[in-house]
Amino acid sequence: MEKIVIGVADLAAQHGAVEWAIRRSEHHRCHVVLVRAFDLVVSDPVVEQRRLDELRTAWLRRSPETVVETSIVTSSVPSALLEASRDADLLVVGTHRGHPFLSAMAGSLPLRVAAQSHCATVLVPEDWAPSLRRRVVLGLAADGSSDRAALFAAREAAGTLAELEVVHAWTASVPSVREEEPSPERLAHRRILQEALDRIRAAYPRVRLRGLLGQRPPVSLLAGRADDAEMLVLGSHRHAIGITLGTCARDLVPLSATPMCIVPPAVRSRVDGGVPAAAGAAAG
Repeated sequence: MEKIVIGVADLAAQHGAVEWAIRRSEHHRCHVVLVRAFDLVVSDPVVEQRRLDELRTAWLRRSPETVVETSIVTSSVPSALLEASRDADLLVVGTHRGHPFLSAMAGSLPLRVAAQSHCATVLVPEDWAPSLRRRVVLGLAADGSSDRAALFAAREAAGTLAELEVVHAWTASVPSVREEEPSPERLAHRRILQEALDRIRAAYPRVRLRGLLGQRPPVSLLAGRADDAEMLVLGSHRHAIGITLGTCARDLVPLSATPMCIVPPAVRSRVDGGVPAAAGAAAG
């Protein structure tokens, strides 16, 4: 049974995250924990618990087979979510896109949490709407930072019978003089993509798989390809989150209404005993 922790910290942004998780629980068995962190000085624990109970009741009306727990914690939001992520398979957090100030403030908190989370973290925009296409997009980096993310994305695609599109983008260091002949740099990136596809195919032979190579900024290509996808999956460097994952993910949060899953390099899942070690390389 998949354990999902949902951060109910921002009531304005929680709708998309909760709706996304409810729909997920309607398709397979889940154990859900609704976590609300608050300050005793400004909040009433009775009121906070009542809000969570109402949310739990509404959830069970739609997905009665789901195990739904509530947890109110008197600590900071990041601390509460990170602690809850220790034994979770997924951490789900809502994000803002429409309001510039809220996007700047709320966008940084989910990314900070994702950088330190013990499990994969799904950032769901408040204006998210279900996709009509069964397609998962994986951002592929050249440095192996998304080994785990690649198999996580493949497992997601297998679970929903979706197509997995592996996107690898780069900006050329030196423009090619003769465009009709691939440059050594392009050939190297093509090899990176093909090797990732081969590893994913070996682990999940039944997943519909396609690769896309693009000589352009990764953020613009990923935002376009993820526009009608079910999920965008990125890997991460835990030791350099502010430079790699932070830059790409922070730029994508206001651009895309697609749920974005950030997978740490050592993620494990109790659903299938853990994600295997070899995989592609997802971009951060």
